[in-house]
Amino acid sequence: MATLFQEKTPQGISYRIQFCSGNNKRVSIRLGAVPKKVAQTVLSKVEEIIKHNLADVSVSQETAVWLSKLPDTIHNKLSKAGLVPPRKSTDVDTYIRGYINSRHDVKTATRIRWNLDCKKLVAFFGEGRRADSITPQDAEKYKQWLFSLNHSRGTISKFLANTRMFFKAMLKDELIRCNPFDGVSVSAIVDESRNVYVPRASVYAAMAAAPDADWRLIIALSRFGGLRNPSEVLSLKWENVDWDRQRILVVSPKTERHPNGSQRLIPLFRELAKPLQDAWHERPDGAVYVISRHRSRADVSDSWADSNLREPMLDILKRAEIKPWPKLFHAMRAACETDLVRSGYQLKDVTAWMGHSYKVAEKHYLRVLEEEFDRAVKNGAMQPGDNESEINNALQLLQSLSIILRKNR
Repeated sequence: MATLFQEKTPQGISYRIQFCSGNNKRVSIRLGAVPKKVAQTVLSKVEEIIKHNLADVSVSQETAVWLSKLPDTIHNKLSKAGLVPPRKSTDVDTYIRGYINSRHDVKTATRIRWNLDCKKLVAFFGEGRRADSITPQDAEKYKQWLFSLNHSRGTISKFLANTRMFFKAMLKDELIRCNPFDGVSVSAIVDESRNVYVPRASVYAAMAAAPDADWRLIIALSRFGGLRNPSEVLSLKWENVDWDRQRILVVSPKTERHPNGSQRLIPLFRELAKPLQDAWHERPDGAVYVISRHRSRADVSDSWADSNLREPMLDILKRAEIKPWPKLFHAMRAACETDLVRSGYQLKDVTAWMGHSYKVAEKHYLRVLEEEFDRAVKNGAMQPGDNESEINNALQLLQSLSIILRKNR
């Protein structure tokens, strides 16, 4: 079916494969001065490819992997001979950057995160690494490398999830034959030690140390209004504050892609009234946004990450002599939701005000407080030896019911 020829050249022994195409035309593949073993391997693969092409079936998985690892020079020769389609693959970093730039349906913050994922891949695999040369074993080594950098499991899980997405896109574009990151994952474990409750006393102390009315309102909106910071806090406009009906219309850039998720109504809680009034009296002329002094970088860029409210908040806590808590702004939002549920509001109403589902609330926001244990012990928890007569009466009732049920069978 195919024949291997050996030729002498000034550079040494050279090899050439020759076969007849479907129209009985002789086709030659010049391999050049390669080792004989390599030439024989190429010959056997060429014969297999010819057989499968004639039968119009795919080559074996082993041969597919072999083709994916071929150098461009040899693969191009097989392609010119009509044995395999032209290679469409590209290096990993070039493809991913092009993919990121093409995704106009995601926010800038997401594209920033994806670019960080791309940088990680390039740091490990190197620039110009071909996508189809990465194997499942390489993917597993990449995961272990991420662990060696002391990233948290949650961070590594996110890195791997985004990487699987990139390679899934490559698979869809037929740049690779299989996704090497399929099955390579890390289950994210929630670090409950970081899910802290921010007491009101700490918040009031921070507000007292804040440099101006805007910062007092930023803190209040996060802790007592449950607004996402910075996106929802910096998106709030004065026209969104309905003083007559005591409501605030919260515009949510994060959830605007979801049905009815672009905005929500929350009560104008009493803790927000004075900070809002102070900010109103100190607002610059013609101010549109409730927070006007600390949103300059958010105005000129396309990312809330550039607003950088974290560093000023840390300075405020330092002046107030308060130790910073984990998840600086998220923790205040979670504490707000916890307070609302403890105050007796229906979870359906609370989650609507917060702008997320029951499941998200239970998993990421609601906190178990130490004073609830104390209250349970004091008011509701049964101690050893307490109410023994009630327990005995209940057991006797259950026994009686059991006897009646047996008799009625």
